[in-house]
Parts: sequence; C-alpha cells; structure tokens
Amino acid sequence: MNGVVEIAGPDRSRLSDLMQRYFKVTGDARTVFADESALYFGAQLAADTLLPGGQAHLGTMYFDAWFERSQSRTQTAH
Repeated sequence: MNGVVEIAGPDRSRLSDLMQRYFKVTGDARTVFADESALYFGAQLAADTLLPGGQAHLGTMYFDAWFERSQSRTQTAH
C-alpha cells in the first residue's frame, strides 16, 4: 500500500536511441542528437538515474517487437 512499483522493459535504451530507431522505421530522415548536458526538469542526471532498481518488474517484450505490434494494430484499425 502506497508503495512504488517499478516496471521496465527487458532492454536498456536511451530515449535518443529509441527515437532514432523510431525515425528509421517510420522513414523519417531526421537525426537525433543526444545532449549529455541537457537538464531533466532542471536537474542534471547521471546515465543511470532513470533506470529501474534491482526490484523492478521487467517486461518480456523488446521495443522493436512492441513497435511492430503497435503498428500492425494501428494499420488494421483504419
């Protein structure tokens, strides 16, 4: 009760890497540039700050599989 439950995917990826993969799959020619000094809501973050802790519940679906599944659902809905 009133606890925190961490969930995460099975693979660790930087948001910039996920966006670049998304752009590639969708045919978007833009390039993503990660800014290591960018602030996150005013705070400087370490590379592992937003990663889950040791007690996190890890999913089993990787980003590419999730994206492919979400695209097929979107295409069949139209």
